Amino acid sequence: ASPELGELKRRLDALLELPSTTLAELLGCGVQFMRERVAPGSTDLSVDDLDLLQSMLSKVASPRDSVFAAYRAKVVAVLGRFCCEPTRPAPAPQDPLPLGGSNLSLVEPEIRQLGAQLRQLFVNNLAVFGQYYATLVTLLTHPSFAPPTPPSPAMRHPPPPGPLPVGSS
Repeated sequence: ASPELGELKRRLDALLELPSTTLAELLGCGVQFMRERVAPGSTDLSVDDLDLLQSMLSKVASPRDSVFAAYRAKVVAVLGRFCCEPTRPAPAPQDPLPLGGSNLSLVEPEIRQLGAQLRQLFVNNLAVFGQYYATLVTLLTHPSFAPPTPPSPAMRHPPPPGPLPVGSS
């Protein structure tokens, strides 16, 4: 990652450490960062440029955005390497994570730290509950296992409590 992006990450991380940072403040930090990088003597970013930058940053910050979803999918896949096979060795610190050449390399240390913590949780959970998981998987995959039948619609909502209707005992 470039030193420039590293500097932006450092600034954004500092803001994110504060408990009351808003998205508007994060966007403002990005806009200020861009303004600082406009070459001296050139025209400053236009209002339209800043509006476009703010719009792009707001859009990418939304979980419904396709770029956000693509980054999330890459992070989840990498975390899965740490967690899904707790008996295999974790990725070594010198081994690059498969982030697909994306800008996620900026947050690789954080992804590694989270992956290591999740892995430890999975390993501990497996050590404590592994025998129960093995029994459940064996039962659920046995050919005679039939999933329970969902209750009928009438059984889903029991009658409200109250006095019994007249004529019933």
